[in-house]
Amino acid sequence: MHSEQGDAEAIEAALRRRVADEPDAVVGAVDLEGFFVPLPRALPLGGHATFRADHAIEIVAPEDAFTLLNGWDTVLAEGVGSVDVALADGTRAHIEGYDFREGHGVIAIVVTGPDGPIDPNVGVDDQYTQARPRVCRMRKNETSCIVDVDDAVTAMLGWTLDELQGQRQIDFVHPDDALALVDMWMRLISHPSIPQHVRARHRRQDGSYVWVELINQNRLHDPDHRDVSCDIIDISDQVAAEQALVAREELLKRLMESLPSGIAQIDDQGRLLSANDRLVALLAAGQATSVEELLVNVVPDGREVLQRAVVDACRENIPAELELGVVVGGRRRTCQFVLRGLVDADEGSSHAVLSVTDVTDTVMARDRLVRQATIDPLTQCHNRAAVMEVLDRLAAEASAGRGVAAVFVDLDHFKDVNDRLGHAAGDELLQLVAARLRGALRGEDVVGRLGGDEFLVVCPNVETRAAADRLARRLRDAVEQPALVGGHPCVPEASIGLAWTDGDVDAGALVARADGEMYKAKRTRARAHSIPAGGAVADG
Repeated sequence: MHSEQGDAEAIEAALRRRVADEPDAVVGAVDLEGFFVPLPRALPLGGHATFRADHAIEIVAPEDAFTLLNGWDTVLAEGVGSVDVALADGTRAHIEGYDFREGHGVIAIVVTGPDGPIDPNVGVDDQYTQARPRVCRMRKNETSCIVDVDDAVTAMLGWTLDELQGQRQIDFVHPDDALALVDMWMRLISHPSIPQHVRARHRRQDGSYVWVELINQNRLHDPDHRDVSCDIIDISDQVAAEQALVAREELLKRLMESLPSGIAQIDDQGRLLSANDRLVALLAAGQATSVEELLVNVVPDGREVLQRAVVDACRENIPAELELGVVVGGRRRTCQFVLRGLVDADEGSSHAVLSVTDVTDTVMARDRLVRQATIDPLTQCHNRAAVMEVLDRLAAEASAGRGVAAVFVDLDHFKDVNDRLGHAAGDELLQLVAARLRGALRGEDVVGRLGGDEFLVVCPNVETRAAADRLARRLRDAVEQPALVGGHPCVPEASIGLAWTDGDVDAGALVARADGEMYKAKRTRARAHSIPAGGAVADG
């Protein structure tokens, strides 16, 4: 709604400018009850098409009737007002009103369309109008008794003047709406200069009811009238549409409550517009009114990511699917958060729908499957396929300053341990060695069991060959520490082979080099000692 104040000359000047700028505009003059009347000759409206409808409300789509009425009130209060509405034929239109009650007794309107000329016949349906008009008028006295009606009352409601005259209008409205009519009448008496509106179900002569808008204007102190004028507008189509909308909203609400997932609607200001009970239970956010309050139990890092995703979904219509931790009552769960944007171009507003599902069990099952596919169950190291996949990726990324070391570890005399102490002791020794290898490594390094008593250690970001040598010696020293295996003292021994590269090398070739260096170390130790005393670090 836009409005401006001004005296009669300023209002007339504004009207002249408007009609001059809009040669295709359709114009009209309406009386104080909203009925179209002949154009006053003194107003600069000649040469433009005029509306054929009987009443201004008829040219507007039912759902925009209240918008037009609000614009009418603005014109009466401020002199000039405008509204954007849909017309009865669905065309979008801009309606401007100019107050010429002083001097001409009318409100001038100028209607333009953003997509082309407006049809001056909009709102005219001769067959419909004859069968049942949408607008009629009656006059009442100071006690709200009906004193006169127009012919449209009979066509619209079925009552004749003889049947209505002397009756109070409140006796013809639905009992549930009677109090609203009384309240309207009190306001009309207290503020006689302000037209009063009220919705009610008006009884027809056949006993049925029709939803109407009653527009009452107090003219009791006007010597030319001495009455209360009441325009009755049929709004049954609009009310039916509103009731259908309420029914759809109720259906949507019930649907939301029946879903196993938590559902919420959020706007681009971070406000929580609606949420079902499942969402409140999942996130333990019963009093939440904003996204920040809604996500208070999401783990901090995930909360920041999710809040950014909400903004992107609302403003940029960017979808998102995230798995984040939620801590409620000291128990951590994993939830899937799905965001989809809903941008309303007509209203210029942006929203997002958030769906939240507890996927803790699914994630745990998935992790178990991943673990089974990648982890050796005995040593908890990567299995052969998994460690080779890691090495293949890192070897392809190797470059100067980002070299990769592959360390092949083979336990010496492992068969003797199995033969003397049993396979359970052998398993214990493998677990011990795996733990020692992991303990000697950096966080980014990976230990894999290739099979039997052979391990492969993959170390990324090893800058030089010298650094790789130091790393290999540290692994050997970690392994060859005294221990108890199967209740017997033991000093594990290992032969170690190293391969290092700072260029793109095939992973299989790198392992083959490390394997070859390991066998060189094993032979060297065998020649040096009749009973090997430990592993050796080979240059590769």
